[in-house]
Amino acid sequence: MNVLKPKCDIHIEFDRTVRRFAPGEPITGAVVVSVDAETQCKALPLTLGWSTHGKGNRNGKQVARYNLFSGTWSPGTYRYPFNLPCPVSPLTYHGKLLNVDWYLTTSADVPWALDPKARQDLWVLPAQGSPFDLVQGESEHVENSAAGKVIGVIVMCMLGLIGLIPLGAALATFSPLMIVFSLLWWGVLGVIAWSVIKPRVAKSVFSSFDAQVQRTSAAHLAVSVHYRTQKRVNMITAKLEVEEVVVHGAGTNRTTHRELRYSDPRPVMVNATGQQHHQFAFQLPDPALVGFSFGASDNDLVWKVVLDCDIEQWPDLEETIPLQVRPRPVASLGGYR
Repeated sequence: MNVLKPKCDIHIEFDRTVRRFAPGEPITGAVVVSVDAETQCKALPLTLGWSTHGKGNRNGKQVARYNLFSGTWSPGTYRYPFNLPCPVSPLTYHGKLLNVDWYLTTSADVPWALDPKARQDLWVLPAQGSPFDLVQGESEHVENSAAGKVIGVIVMCMLGLIGLIPLGAALATFSPLMIVFSLLWWGVLGVIAWSVIKPRVAKSVFSSFDAQVQRTSAAHLAVSVHYRTQKRVNMITAKLEVEEVVVHGAGTNRTTHRELRYSDPRPVMVNATGQQHHQFAFQLPDPALVGFSFGASDNDLVWKVVLDCDIEQWPDLEETIPLQVRPRPVASLGGYR
């Protein structure tokens, strides 16, 4: 049993009491090792990384790894200082469905013994009141590629052909069970088909539609909408939203969960046709409170402007403009990206 007992104790110390660092700041401290007998160490790596946790699948990445020591320790206490540039992104975030945390880990590779390990979490956040950048992304239009359209048509045709089997059986046998099953199948198929074609139907009545986002000051955002249509638009609502979007599970068991962190709707009554121009003004929320933009394979914190056009006797048009909100980089400081 003594062979498996760790021959040394190890922990991480920071040079500051509060483990909060702004992007580009130096992260300084030391790995402290105490041994009570001569101990061989193959490696003493220090790793800086981030990971997500919450409702979605876990994502993470190691962004830096250094070996602090290799050799033989005599009984005593040893300090191995470190000085790392604080990462630029992602930033520490704690929400309802999504959390993003940074950490330092170390372990001593000791032959024929359990490797002693240590971990310390740290916060990567800009200084209070620091400036941030906001950039408009590409609007989420309803048009798809030609290949995507062909695949969609093929899938819908296959589902339709499969649906003919219970329909034929229902007509041939007059079985109530098969009739109910057939109606349910075609009802689900109809809902899927409508969800696919609805955005295209809504967009078809606009001969032109353009939306632009402009930051008018450090704390304000303007959204300009230009369009032309022969249909009467009753109302346009612009919403500035910050939303957590996480995915849990894999394969057919993948489930998407959403949680609004911030929403500011601004409706405008229109009741007109033809060429129109509307402008919406928003006050930006503090990203330090609602979170900066974050994107990983199964975890996202999304800033966006959502435009909802209420069209008279026609499906509503919804247009989404993604935004990227990030701390303004400090040119004089380094850091991992």
